[in-house]
Amino acid sequence: MEDNIGKLRPGTKTLFWKWWDRLFDAVSVPEEKLANSLADLIADFKDAYDKADSTVKADVRTVWPEAYNLLESNFADNFAAAARKFADGGLTMDIHSLSADAAYPPLPPAVKISNRQRSRSFDDFDDLY
Repeated sequence: MEDNIGKLRPGTKTLFWKWWDRLFDAVSVPEEKLANSLADLIADFKDAYDKADSTVKADVRTVWPEAYNLLESNFADNFAAAARKFADGGLTMDIHSLSADAAYPPLPPAVKISNRQRSRSFDDFDDLY
């Protein structure tokens, strides 16, 4: 992840760290509020991505093509809309009333992914701790 973050432009890198911090805030809530907190995070993130300028989207497309393809899909749009309904519904929201109708798996990618890095296992991160 550190290698990829280093490839981002400074403005995109700042935004990435903002959302990284927000992720930790979202999972640091009491257990009974966790689902709503994560739903709110997902909906806000997708909304912010949709409103981001073209340089941010170009960075995401270049550095994380899989994420770019997902974020640009109808599936992500519908999933974020369902997440917003869930977050706005409060702690008593019935998940059965939500719908995220979209093609799954998402339609073929807009960006061809050609140079995948070797997948890493948790053992690869032992030197970090």
